[in-house]
Amino acid sequence: MGSVRTALACIALIAASGCADAAPAGPKLQWLGGGIITGEGMSVSTPGKPYLYGGLRLCLNRAGSVTVKGVRLEHPQGGIRLEAFTLLPHDGSSNDDTIGNGESITIQRKGLPLENRQVTQVCSPEDSPIQKRTELVLQLSHSGDASGYTSGFVVDYVSDGSDSVLHIDVSYVFCSNTKKDMPDLCTAHKNIDQTP
Repeated sequence: MGSVRTALACIALIAASGCADAAPAGPKLQWLGGGIITGEGMSVSTPGKPYLYGGLRLCLNRAGSVTVKGVRLEHPQGGIRLEAFTLLPHDGSSNDDTIGNGESITIQRKGLPLENRQVTQVCSPEDSPIQKRTELVLQLSHSGDASGYTSGFVVDYVSDGSDSVLHIDVSYVFCSNTKKDMPDLCTAHKNIDQTP
């Protein structure tokens, strides 16, 4: 009986589509670096010191709005921590990002708003001279004397009332003075070129 009710509900809501499409799908959050695996980090970092990383460009696949509920590290090792994040909308008037990589300052002391959690910019066509986007800025640190590492992170967001996630494959490495606990990452990782 329950399956009959479900089928009738689907037919009543949207006659021409499958039941999975009964509820209208909201816009999806996209990462403009998708498919490109990159790394950032510190060749030597100071435990407990905050570092800002920006340049992570987000946008929507169609018009609308999503709310970012949180950001979390994926497979963190060695005491790496995500302390805070913020979202900075760009209208496309400049293709430069606001935040570089590895500036030793907090989001608050940088004067950036912490309360913004909305993404409304629609992804521009690849050949468009105006690239509207929202820059995701992370405040990272690590604790103790061990090097810290994460293979990427996950953005949890809500679109049209439904929870969803966006995986971003950008690794972050913070290397201790000894670099002995993660020698492959801290001595051979080609993308680590920042210093405190």
